Amino acid sequence: MMELLAVVVVAILIESAVETFNTLFKNNGKLSYKKIGAIILSIAVCVCAKLDLFSILGITMVVPYVGEIVTGLVVSRGSGVVNSLIEKLMQLRSSKSTQV
Repeated sequence: MMELLAVVVVAILIESAVETFNTLFKNNGKLSYKKIGAIILSIAVCVCAKLDLFSILGITMVVPYVGEIVTGLVVSRGSGVVNSLIEKLMQLRSSKSTQV
């Protein structure tokens, strides 16, 4: 059951990271340099601080830095998105503990 939960957690994190790329272009089709800057800065901070949502959630990554980069992509979307993501993950955790 834990493996299934890990798959769901990874899916949620990857979905959030991929959505970052959907925000790179403004409504007029032009590239958002502000968003690119936020992505680069967020990834740099997460790598330098070794912030990794996967490891925080107990998921070990074989390739170094992948978790930190994905965390940086998620963080670049802002505090509202991160808060929403944490709420989803906490709901998963609480539903898992009630099933045991």
